[in-house]
Amino acid sequence: MALSPNDDKKEVDKLQKVFELSALIHGRFRTDSDFARHIGWPRQRLYKIVNGYKEPSLDEAIAIARGLEEPLERIANIFLRYKSPNGDKETRKN
Repeated sequence: MALSPNDDKKEVDKLQKVFELSALIHGRFRTDSDFARHIGWPRQRLYKIVNGYKEPSLDEAIAIARGLEEPLERIANIFLRYKSPNGDKETRKN
């Protein structure tokens, strides 16, 4: 089954999120497990977010931002970069 151009964009977006969040985590912690322990989460919960299987809730984004000592806006921009209120247009949020 071939991917549509829209599917390609979604995959690229997912990979960008994974890369950005992983870079932030590994800039301060040796492993994802170390970071998960630091914020009091099971490793699996962080894994789902870091690897793009789950979008974080607001509470989860706040916990990630606090744990990384980063502004919430930086974490939110990773996940909200291409969101559109009507769902049919992709916009880049800067």
